[in-house]
Order: sequence, then structure tokens, then C-alpha cells
Amino acid sequence: MFGIFSRIKIISCLWISLLLAILNSLTLNSVLVGIISLVIFLWSASTLIGPAAFPKKQIELQKAAGFIAIVSIIAIFVATLYYILPITQDLLIGVFVVIAAFASTIGHNAETKTPSKRFFNTHPVFLTITAIISIIGFYIWFYNIITAQIIESVRTPWEIVSPLLLISFGSIAVLILASAHLGRARNFSLILLVTLFFSAVSIAAIAYPNGFGFDPFIHRATVSHIIEFGTITPKPLYYIGQYALELSAAHIFSLPVAILDPFLVPILASLILIFSAYIGFSQILNKLPLVAVLSVFLLPLSAFIITTPQSLAYIFTTALLFLSLPKLIEKENTPASWLLVLLAIAAMVTHPLAGIPAVIYLLLFFTATAEHGYPGIKKAFTFFITVAGSISLPLVFVIQAKLANLPISFSVLNLFDLSKLSFSFFWANKFSVWLDALYLVVDNIFWIVLLLSIISLYFIVRQKTKTSIHLPILMAGILFINFWILSTTLEFDFLIEYERANYASRLIFLITLFFLPSVGVALSGIHDLLENRPKILRFSWIFLLAFLITANVYGAYPRHDNYARSAGFNVGTDDFDAVYAIDEIGESGKYVVLANQTISAAALQSFGFKTYFPGDIFYYPVPTGGELYSIFLKMVEDNPSRDYALEAMDLTGVDQAFLVVNDYWWQSDKIKERAKEEAQDWFSVGDGKVTVFIFNRDLPE
Repeated sequence: MFGIFSRIKIISCLWISLLLAILNSLTLNSVLVGIISLVIFLWSASTLIGPAAFPKKQIELQKAAGFIAIVSIIAIFVATLYYILPITQDLLIGVFVVIAAFASTIGHNAETKTPSKRFFNTHPVFLTITAIISIIGFYIWFYNIITAQIIESVRTPWEIVSPLLLISFGSIAVLILASAHLGRARNFSLILLVTLFFSAVSIAAIAYPNGFGFDPFIHRATVSHIIEFGTITPKPLYYIGQYALELSAAHIFSLPVAILDPFLVPILASLILIFSAYIGFSQILNKLPLVAVLSVFLLPLSAFIITTPQSLAYIFTTALLFLSLPKLIEKENTPASWLLVLLAIAAMVTHPLAGIPAVIYLLLFFTATAEHGYPGIKKAFTFFITVAGSISLPLVFVIQAKLANLPISFSVLNLFDLSKLSFSFFWANKFSVWLDALYLVVDNIFWIVLLLSIISLYFIVRQKTKTSIHLPILMAGILFINFWILSTTLEFDFLIEYERANYASRLIFLITLFFLPSVGVALSGIHDLLENRPKILRFSWIFLLAFLITANVYGAYPRHDNYARSAGFNVGTDDFDAVYAIDEIGESGKYVVLANQTISAAALQSFGFKTYFPGDIFYYPVPTGGELYSIFLKMVEDNPSRDYALEAMDLTGVDQAFLVVNDYWWQSDKIKERAKEEAQDWFSVGDGKVTVFIFNRDLPE
């Protein structure tokens, strides 16, 4: 167990780092001091909580489990208080004092051991070469991304960051696979895996200083509002798990939301997914758990490139899945049950679309692993949970829509309309060898995961190991039924046309997620099976798996090539210039703006929730399913007439409207020429990249 002096040192580091963070937040507000104190606090808390979270005599795994636990505790604790009290700095100081006290007392009787000192004493030459090549590869990767700095509106980062950079990424993946058998280099390989995953999902956070996507702008504006006022009205029923982490980092550790938010999910995904996957696979596999961990790279990585509550909830649910695996095969050394409960609750308070499946899986898990009870009763409970879980998400959507008076259509007659399901197999030959190969992976990643899951059955039978790995497969089946019902029977009439399949398509991610344990078994089994085979077979497998992972990274970001046409653009500097110019011209609180999502995102980041009109209408078109965005579409797709501008003014009760047209919009030149004839005035920013038209209710005489 911890030596008394060692424990005192760690507790001292915990309290000193917290005191330093509090003093810094009250005086200097230094970001650097905040980051240092945050890292020391998390390390100390993880070390202290770890033995209780994972009572296994291996300190590296305990620290990993402790880190997952402390993140979940902060998210749940602060989220709970959010529903009761205004979230102020004083309140959060008290919260972290309580958390520090909890970490200082828990786990003092748990057993541990010192970490292995055998870090580089196996194959030192090969490990040195691996380290040097990895450092060079990561340097090339991050240097090119950091120097890209995409501040203009583009469809895809691959317009600025060359896809050839993926060669560097793939080379590191090959090295990790080649060194997978070096069990004594486990710590080194885990560091490589964490860094590799971060490099895969951090392009948007690093290369887009103005921000990427649309939803993150809304959530950042919300967190900034809560920091200033302590709460927001109306209080959202979910999302709070993310807000809790960001509010804590801002109030206690002086990290600006604009800096923290883009990196929150990429960093937590890199740490929690890799740590939890390794804990799970290291306990259920006799060989090559590091190869099995690579299964997380076969998830749709687009879920982790931006920070949203949905993405964070995916992380909690994934950790729950992996940490449950040892108990499923009746291993003695398993993560504590309370940690699994924490993860399910954290997922639920962050986003129910991942939280509800997490809770369903947790119920199945506890039913399957219950030590007491009649088998018949356990089967009956499992059957009930399966049936109820299979209709849970459609039922929740219907109830929520009814409570919010949102139009939603339901028709059981469409249940067997298979054309509504978005599963498809892609094959194309456009005489570009590499792009053909990339898209064979990108557009068929679900089928690749499914195939590997089927292959895993061979290794499970061959090894004759007792396993309940069927439980995640059962959960995948439950989610597929939910996906089927959502896709075929429900129509979300309140959403814009191209967003109506969005909710159902998110379930594909969760289905893929629950296949990962089987995928990990297959990857490890194939790698081990080829160990004594001809070198050509071994190297072919290594390069194939590395290519699958690399192609999936390419597919994680928007693409605009001969195979895919991205319709979205990032927020550019000219968009910010436009919203600031409008704010100077327009009379405060007495104008409305018709614009696309990027302009609205720029306004949210610049001015927050500055102006709302009766009927809960924001003065920029948010959301896209709202009436303002419908009027904007009429302006740019039908005719930019004064009548539509007056319709927007009548809707909001103002006397001035602005129409914003980006030069990348389809037929933007025609739109602008027509708008010049209808508007009272106009101006442009960025050498014509953004044009703003001014409509007044009262025409000048």
C-alpha cells in the first residue's frame, strides 16, 4: 500500500496545487499557472483515488482509473449544484475543497505497488529507433497543423493541411504495431497511443483559431453567460456535464473558455478512451492488449474533433463499456462498481442520447454479473431491460417533443421502409488508387467493424475462454432497434430537411462503439496468429491495419474532392468583421440579421446572447430550424426581396434588417445583384468575401 510519507507528499501536492490555483484565480489570472496547477491537481487526485477506483496491484492502471473517476466526479458534483444554486467562483472553491478532502481520505486502505522500473531494458536499440522516428513524425504532423492557421472560410482543412501529412501519421501507427509485442515497453507504447489519438482528433482545435463547426459556438456562449451571471434561463435539462468541467476550469484554474473549449474533448478522448481501453483489454486478453486498444481508432473519429456535450457523453459511455469488460469474464481485479455508476451518471447529465444507452447497458451489466439471484429471474430482468431499452430513445423523443410543443410525426406503417435506413456499402473506382482505397475505408467503416466483430468469434471459441462479451453485442442490437424505429417511423418536422436524420444517424456511432470489445479481440487475435507466419503476411497485416486507422483520420474531417462534397464552411475572420460592422451600424436591440450559420456563430462568439425578441427569437438565425433561418433561405434561394426583409422585421418587431451573403454561397453573384436593387444600402468586408445589405422599414423620402 502507499507508504505513509509517499501518501503525505501526494496529499501535499494536491492541496498546494489547489491553493495555488485559487490564489491565481483571485489575483494573477495567469493561464500558465492555471495549467500547471490543474495538471498537478489532476495527477495528485488520480493517484489518491486510483487504488479505490481500481483495486489492482498496479499503480499505472490505478492512476488511469483515478483520472477517469476524478473527471466524472467533477462533472456530476458541479452539475448537481447547477440545478440548485448559481454557479459562482466562491461556490466552486468550496466544491474543490470538498473534492480534495474526499481524494485525501479515499483509498487509503487499497493496495498498490510501485511502477515497474523496466521501461527501456528490452530491445533498447529498437525502442530508441522507435522513439526517434515517432518524435520526428509527431513534429512533422504538429508543425504543419500549427502553422496552417485557417482563418479564411474553407470547406475542408485538407485544402490547407496536405493529406500527404497522413503518411507521417501512418508511419507512427506502423511503429506502434511493430512494437506491440514489447510488453515491457507498455508505458512507452501507451504514451505513443495517447499522442497518436490526440494528433488524429486535434486538427480542428489547433488549425482553426476562429473556431470550427457551429454547435461549439452556442455552448461556449452559454458557458460564458453562466460565468458572468451564475446561471442561464431557461436552464437546460442536459449539457451540464460539459458546462461543469468548463466552469470549473475557468473559475478555479483561470483557463479562458475560448482556449479550453476547443481542446476539452480531444484531450479527454485521447486520455480516457486509451486508458479505459487498455485497462479493459489488459484484463481480458492474455496477449497484445495494446493492439486491441487500436480498436478505438476505428470509431467514427468525427465525434471527437470538436467539443460538444454529445461528444463528451460518448467518452463517458465508452469508458463505461471498456471498464466493465473485466467483470464480464469474472476477473478478480476489476474496476470498482461505483466508478461504472459514476460514468453512467456523467453521461446522462451531459447528453441523454449517450446517457440513456449508458444506463441501459449498466442495468444489463449489473443483472448479468449479480452474484445472487435465481437464473430465471436474471433472465426475466434481462429480457425486460432489452425490450424497454429497444424503444427507449424513440419514446423519449416523442415525450420531449410533446412537452415542448414541437411538431413530430409518427407512422408505424413506415417501419419496414428499408429505404429510410442510412446503412449502405460504398465502392467506387475513379482511377485514383489512393483515394479509391481511402474511401473504401471511410465510407465502409461500420461494415469493417462489423466484419472484425464476426471474426472475433473464431478467437473466442479457439481460446476457450469464458466470456460475456455477448453483452455489448446485445446492447448494439438494442441500439439498432432504436435506430430502425427512429429512422423509419419518426419525422422531426421542427428540423430543417437535411438535419432530420441527424438524431438517428448518431446511433450508428453508439452501435459501432458497442462492437469495439469484439473488434479488439479480433485485432489482437489476428496479430498473434500471424506472429509465426511468413514475414510478408505479418508486415501486410501491420500496414493494412495502419492504413485503416489512417484512412479513418482522413474521413474524420469535412472533405471536398471527387468523392465527397462538403457543403459547410468554417467561421472566417471576415465573418467576425461583418458582425462587428453590423453591430456598429444597427441600433442596439432594434435590428435583425438574416445570415447563414457561420455568421450566426461569429455573432454568438462576439456578443453572446445579446438580443432576444418575444417568442424566444434570437436576432441571428439560431437554430436553423427556426423561422428566421427559413426567411434567410427564401432570400438566398428564391429572391432577396424587400418583402422577405419586412417579414423578418414583422416577426421580431424591429425596423431594420440585414442580409449577409458570403461569396461562397451558391449563385452569390446573382443574389447580390438582385439584393442591391431591393436594399436601401449595402457594404462589403474582406474584399467582397462578405456582403451586407441593409433594409429599413421606412423608406427614405
